[in-house]
Amino acid sequence: MDDVLIFVFSLIFMGILLAPLSKKIGAPILLLVLVGAMLVGEDGPGGVDFDNFEAAYTLGSLALAVILFAGGLETRFSDLRGAKFPAAILATFGVVVTAAIVGVTASFI
Repeated sequence: MDDVLIFVFSLIFMGILLAPLSKKIGAPILLLVLVGAMLVGEDGPGGVDFDNFEAAYTLGSLALAVILFAGGLETRFSDLRGAKFPAAILATFGVVVTAAIVGVTASFI
């Protein structure tokens, strides 16, 4: 149990150390912590064996929700005005392309 606590708190400490980097590159701190956790995981160089899918999925989904929420809070309204037209075009074009791909695939199946 002591080893687990030391490991968890060292990951938290790593997240705290990443805070200045987060400010410098403009990315949410939780995004950098997720990247660090992926590097520590069993497929990364850390090689930590973790096979609880439900816990990993729940933690990842929660972290993603917090990242999106924090990003929305930090976005200035003036930034949104400039992105309104490109976002609308991209969303419309994306829906049309996705519908075409799904329609063509479904017709072949």
